[in-house]
Amino acid sequence: MKRLTALLLVLSALLAAPAVSQGFRLEGLDGSSLSQEALESGDWVIVVWASWSPRARDIGPRIDALAGELSGRARVCGVHFQDTPAEVRKSLGAQRPDAPLYVDARGDFSKKYQVSDLPSLLILRQGRVVHKGRLTADPVSVASPLLGTS
Repeated sequence: MKRLTALLLVLSALLAAPAVSQGFRLEGLDGSSLSQEALESGDWVIVVWASWSPRARDIGPRIDALAGELSGRARVCGVHFQDTPAEVRKSLGAQRPDAPLYVDARGDFSKKYQVSDLPSLLILRQGRVVHKGRLTADPVSVASPLLGTS
């Protein structure tokens, strides 16, 4: 009976303990990386896309325009869903965005933030999602009020 009680106490403690968050690290096309910890340290605007999406054909200029508009107010980057860096470079063709681009090869980032629309706009403040949805024609009008930068 003592063993059963002890086992139940251990199981109760394990179930009551907070889940340990699985971090992620995305490889950047420029050799840099993006980690979960980095996203928790500031304001971020992230565009998630996939090369197979017809709505993402001009993604490089769209990400750069967003980065230019929000310069100094938030870090803007792109995250490509489930391809290798070589495949992303090929899909971008002549587009060479200035904003950092990262590869979510295994889908860890997209799963963590439950990204379901591509291209998608994800806005984080200090690691918390304040907006998640489809990338609109005017993402600055969505991001500015949420970042406190009207």
